[in-house]
Amino acid sequence: TADGRIAPDGTPPIKALPGTLSWAVLQGVETAKKDGKAIPQFDQEVSALNEKPIKIRGFMVPTEGAIKQKRFLLSPYPPSCAFCLTAGPDSLIDVQTKEGIKTAFEPLVVSGKLHVLEEDAQGFYYRITEAMEAE
Repeated sequence: TADGRIAPDGTPPIKALPGTLSWAVLQGVETAKKDGKAIPQFDQEVSALNEKPIKIRGFMVPTEGAIKQKRFLLSPYPPSCAFCLTAGPDSLIDVQTKEGIKTAFEPLVVSGKLHVLEEDAQGFYYRITEAMEAE
């Protein structure tokens, strides 16, 4: 769709707010095979975002059992199950914070430096560092 890919359960991605990056931009990545691995093939628009400050709206997928998350996943889809993800690597961002962000189940806006990852050992296509909750 114009707003991004629809999740396997039919859920559309969260809409971007003014001043935030649309998930449709990140989801436009193509995937190729290299030595049996899936490797992202980023277009010029996405590659130009590497190491740039961004704001993006999404849903927190906590990875720690803490009130504040120092590292979590951000997705354009609301979590529907505590044990499964509703998206592939083009629809997940590995978020790393200094201070931690309070665990939330409502949409939030995260700001920080976006890293476009060509060959990440963990399989991520995107990472935000120096992240904090934005308005």
